[in-house]
Amino acid sequence: MDNLISKIAGSPVTLVNTNNYLQQIADNVVGFLDSIALYVYVVVGVSLFVVGLIFIAGSDRAKQIAKEKIPHIIIGTLLCLGPTIIAQALTTTLAFTS
Repeated sequence: MDNLISKIAGSPVTLVNTNNYLQQIADNVVGFLDSIALYVYVVVGVSLFVVGLIFIAGSDRAKQIAKEKIPHIIIGTLLCLGPTIIAQALTTTLAFTS
């Protein structure tokens, strides 16, 4: 046990490269969110397009179902893009400097 303590005490721990690791994590998060955001925009656009087509050419029952789906599309968009936009703003605003 004394040997382990002497080894730990003999080599001081430095956090010189912490800034690089944190910056790499921030870059990875932003890159991941950027790649996801594109697909979210496509899914939202397609779903709104489909709902619009149903309003134009659908039956009364289909129009009623489409009216019920619009809040789900809006809430889903906010749940997907909201955290994405907030995380991008935080990672670009916060600077990991030493």
